[in-house]
Amino acid sequence: MYKIFIIFICLCPTFQNVSFAYAETSNQINGSFERKKLSSELVEKNKINDRSMIDRSNPLNSIKKEEISKDASLKGSEPKAAVGPRFVEPNNSLICFFSVIKYKWLYLERITYTTMGISDCDKDKYYSISNEGIADSLKATLNPDYVNKEGIHLATGEFRAGVNSRFIYIGSMAIYPLEVTKISWPTYMMTKLNRVYQGTPPYTPRIMAGIKHFYFEKGINLIILKSPKKDLYILTSYNEELKNLQKTDEDLFETISESVYRDDGWSLHKVKLKKSTSMITSAPQHFKELVVDPLGNRFERVTLPYNLKILNEEINN
Repeated sequence: MYKIFIIFICLCPTFQNVSFAYAETSNQINGSFERKKLSSELVEKNKINDRSMIDRSNPLNSIKKEEISKDASLKGSEPKAAVGPRFVEPNNSLICFFSVIKYKWLYLERITYTTMGISDCDKDKYYSISNEGIADSLKATLNPDYVNKEGIHLATGEFRAGVNSRFIYIGSMAIYPLEVTKISWPTYMMTKLNRVYQGTPPYTPRIMAGIKHFYFEKGINLIILKSPKKDLYILTSYNEELKNLQKTDEDLFETISESVYRDDGWSLHKVKLKKSTSMITSAPQHFKELVVDPLGNRFERVTLPYNLKILNEEINN
């Protein structure tokens, strides 16, 4: 009996393609990482159909940030105000990421929750609340088996995707599911993953289901990760601790190059955009491919032939 069970498990396919219910303007999702041990210095507008993120008079002041009471619970029970879309200012607005794990019979489901585009990321709150406190906040809607904080990031472009209405609160922070993936148990075990990786080790492309719409303005410097198969991935967000190591705003490429090792065959490139461009997922599945590096910096695969042509020309020049 045990032999039959083991053979059955080992023959299970990798569950990467995901579909799930979308609310209002749809769902979104991303991937987990293992942070490399940091040095002591590191530790201490293309017009779009969805106008919700750009047609308001003052997006930065759409909602006043709530003050956290000194006696407030860390389990998300404080009174809340209504939420609305928040403009994510590239290289400035803080973004909180959380990974949520659900154990199934045949696979592990990992959902990434974020504050991006819906709430301010409260840095003090993020570091003070425990994983158990986050899990308690999610129990009513999800009842997760495990929760992990994936880090605080800064975006490299404007995030223009519509925000899913299925949000919950962690203290004063509103968070919602950005992306989801399913990983079979054989894949999880054969790649020697652990709870820190949450199914997505560094430099391992992972298919995610979730809305993606990043807009990159003409003239900015893009950081591109090139795979051994010559696929290109654009840096969409990076660990905010790297900001402290930058000498100038244009020094991010050098900072990441010095702080992160790359496996054989992967290379990092800096490209100055000659034309504004967007990265958008296609309906109805909204699949995207994500790669993270050892610090959790997030790179998303470029799929449009036009964008690939432009970026490859710049890399090769």
